This record gives sequence, structure tokens and C-alpha cells, in this order.
Amino acid sequence: MHRITILTLFPEMFESLKHSIIKRALDNNLFEINVVDIREFSKDIHKKCDDYPYGGGAGMVMMLQPIVDAYKSLKIENSKFIYASPRGKIFNQKMAQEFSKYDDIVILCGHYEGVDDRVIDILGAEEVSIGDYVLTGGELPAMVMVDAIVRNIEGVINEKSLEDESFSNGLLEYPQYTRPEVYEKISVPDVLLSGDHKKIDDWRFKQSLEITKQNRIDLFNKFVVNNFKLVKAKERDYETLCNYKRQSIFVFDDVPKQDYDKINNYLKTSFKKLIKYFQMIKIKDITIGCVGVRDFEDGVLLDEIWVDSDYRGNGIGSKIIKDILDKHNKVYLWVYKKNTKAFNLYKRLGFEIKEETNSRYKMLFEK
Repeated sequence: MHRITILTLFPEMFESLKHSIIKRALDNNLFEINVVDIREFSKDIHKKCDDYPYGGGAGMVMMLQPIVDAYKSLKIENSKFIYASPRGKIFNQKMAQEFSKYDDIVILCGHYEGVDDRVIDILGAEEVSIGDYVLTGGELPAMVMVDAIVRNIEGVINEKSLEDESFSNGLLEYPQYTRPEVYEKISVPDVLLSGDHKKIDDWRFKQSLEITKQNRIDLFNKFVVNNFKLVKAKERDYETLCNYKRQSIFVFDDVPKQDYDKINNYLKTSFKKLIKYFQMIKIKDITIGCVGVRDFEDGVLLDEIWVDSDYRGNGIGSKIIKDILDKHNKVYLWVYKKNTKAFNLYKRLGFEIKEETNSRYKMLFEK
């Protein structure tokens, strides 16, 4: 059975943990919680546990001796020892999952100006913070961590529920609805009433992506760059590829009318034969771009790389190009002369200008 021990000056605060899911887990003997009052281990006649800081400064510091003695009284070996501290690593879902695997966890709650720093060295504590703000003490952060850790202990919560929660797959959770179907003229999305599980799963995934992009762009970018895949283009992708090609060429406003006609004619004729060289960039089943690579001179030509605007800025393009460079000794690519963003990217990746044509579009790079 898992055991979580709290070292604190205020043990009564932890009564609030004995409710809801945590209480059921306690009742079912899935874990136990042990709250230890640090004051009981003070050797001071008045049970004093704090003193003035060496070097001066405001506030008081929790003393070393009561904390060390409180910990030693547990007689625990190989425990995970956590010090709830604002200067620690930020607590997250991955940490909660990792910590839930330990049979014994000890959480030290600091107070006042913190604890004598030698506690960390002597007891091997890992400092963990729940966010970039300061609280009165470590009791509330400890409760947050206990709740998050216990939820990940096997048997506490249905496994499928854990899989669908925010952060479990790298994204924030999709919207949830329950009865009534309509409330104050606001309806539950039709797809959730369809009974089509594939459509429901797709809708939920797209909602998770959108919500994560809106609220946590850092998580969104990390998820996208780590989860995209390349899938060989098929005939049904022809129109999508044409649209990407048009966007990549017509991204600038000064394309003459005759060039529009020329390019559209190219897409209707010669371009069809090149589809076999293309791959679609996908997140799950959502197409977000394309890349085309074909033989050229003594190497390969990166014929096209396009990422939808909603999915840019996370390093997908650079990652794809680096993979291509790893596989081929020589890589060429054409760049529109006004595309300074692409120009700078390719220069950073080590490409050099091989040839400038009279064309208003073409500039050949090589590496």
C-alpha cells in the first residue's frame, strides 16, 4: 500500500483531504496518509521550531533539528522526499504520475521564510513548486500534490478517465456536457448526440487542440512538434496540394495576373505527375501541411514544404528539413526572393545560395 507522510507545523489543516475521491481511496486502503507535527520533535521547552536567519534579514527560518528528527522517526528507507518550495521545479502531471509509483512519499511543508537549507543536503529533498507565486506555507501546495498523486495510484480512478484528462496526452481536455440537452437555448453539440464514436473522438481531439492552442500555446507547440507524422500523398490529396502550392507562391501581393494563369495551368498539368514525391504532414487524421522531395542533379530537391498558419512557430519545418539533411548528402531548394523568413531559416540550417535566376521567384540554395 502507498503511504504519504506530511511533515508540518499545522497538522490540523490536512483534515480537508479526507473527502471525495481521496476519502474513498483511504477507505479502500489504496493509500494511507500520515501527518506528523514537527513541533513534537523540538527540543526547546516551548516547542520552538524557528529562529532568526544568519546574515540578517526579515522573517524567521524553520530550524534544522526538529525537521531532521521528525523525518528520522519515520524509519523509512528509499522514500521520495519532497520539499514544497517556491524555488523548486514546477509540479505537473508527469511528476504526479512518476511520484504515484513510489510506495513511500514524504512531503515537507515549509513556513515563514522557509527551512534551514541544510535540510535539503542532509535528507536529499527535491524542491517542488506548484507555481510562480508565494504562499504562507507549504501546506496548501502539499495538499495539491497529494490530490494529484493519489489520483494516479492504480485503482483510485478509472484508467480511461485518466487517459482523457488534461495533460495526460499533452493536451488540455475537450469540453464536457451532460443533461439537459438544451438549457437557456444553448444546445449540446450535435456530434455528441450522433452515436458515431469515430466522429465524437475526432471532434474531441480537434477541440482539445483548439483549447490548448488558445490557452497554453507552449503545450500546443510541444504536442504538435512531437506528434506530427508524414503520410505518403494519394490522388485524393491533389486539390489540397494545389492549394498549398498556390498559398506558397501567392503569399506575397505583387504576383502579376499572367503568373497566376501560368501557375494555375502548371498545377492542372505537370504538377499532377509530381504527387508521388509528396508526403502530407498530419496530426492524427488532420492534414496540416505537406513536403515534397525528389531527385535533382547530384542530390535531392526539397520541392515544397508548407505548414498551415495555425501550426507554425513550433519547429515542424526545421525538424523535417533536418531529417531530410540527415538522409541525403546534397539537398537543394528554390526560394522566392522576397521570402526573407524562409531565406533566414535556410541560412540558419547551413544552406548557401547556389544560383540566382532572372525569375522573380527563384533563388536556388544548396547544402
